[in-house]
Amino acid sequence: MKVHLIPSIFNEYSNVDVELIDLSFPELDLVLKQGIDVVVGRPYPNKCIDVVRRKEGRKAINGILVEIPNHIKSFTLVTRWSVDAERVLTHTVNYNLIDSDYDFASQDPTLWYATCDGSQENRMPVNSTIPCNFNARMRIIFNEKNTNKEGNFIDEYQGNMLVSRIENYPLPTIKEAHLYGRYNLHLKRMPNINDAFQLIESKG
Repeated sequence: MKVHLIPSIFNEYSNVDVELIDLSFPELDLVLKQGIDVVVGRPYPNKCIDVVRRKEGRKAINGILVEIPNHIKSFTLVTRWSVDAERVLTHTVNYNLIDSDYDFASQDPTLWYATCDGSQENRMPVNSTIPCNFNARMRIIFNEKNTNKEGNFIDEYQGNMLVSRIENYPLPTIKEAHLYGRYNLHLKRMPNINDAFQLIESKG
């Protein structure tokens, strides 16, 4: 099973410096370190969004691919970010594969919609969601009232700053054609299908 993940952070403040520290999969034997395994790029027109990609080439790629054993139906990704080299923000996403119909999955909600020509079926597991608000993403927030986040999540603040976000995120499986087809708005920025990180179930 290949899963497309988009570890990212939204930072609208020009005077706030954000750096990736690492990614870890607690139940699986994989830690990805900034500058060694992964780096950050800006693949979207909105340059306030930093997205983690594999450290390969110079092109800003929309996320990473991971390959997980077929029997695994849930796993966790913990992404740590450093803010102004003073504070660590932690983003924890508990991904839950909700079916086993196909061999691919993506956390990008725009890939879950049915298409007008019928080539893609509806895979949306939730109702009435705005993709950019539902998608699992960390954000620099200095006022709890400023968030428009949707979904199942818990935010923790220290002072007035968001320092921890834990999300329970449903993942429907999709066809390879959903992930690498013409209706993918970020098709030219997708990670190469052969560049998936291998996730192995931890024996500990």
